Amino acid sequence: MLRSARGVPAGDDWLDLHAFTLDPRYPADYVVINHYISTHPNSPFVGRPVARRPDAEVLYGLTGTALTARRADGTVEERLLEPAEVPKALDEVFGIRLGPADTAALVTRLT
Repeated sequence: MLRSARGVPAGDDWLDLHAFTLDPRYPADYVVINHYISTHPNSPFVGRPVARRPDAEVLYGLTGTALTARRADGTVEERLLEPAEVPKALDEVFGIRLGPADTAALVTRLT
């Protein structure tokens, strides 16, 4: 049985953002997947911050320094942030608060 979560607005409709099955999974399955997405050079999560936060009317996204808001009506707002603005966006938009050391490391990585 396939389940999905609506999450990406597309005009008058929403597209699936995630899908999953009720088939059993084992710890080894997660080890392999987690290793790939956290280390492989082709993974979209290596070398840049990635965050998503959906609410009833908008999907907020941060990829690198690009902050987007995708609305249910199909409009998309995108703003490129300066590296020093990214920790503030993570806090205010996504509720992710970084400590001073992580903030400094992130800004250095994005610069």
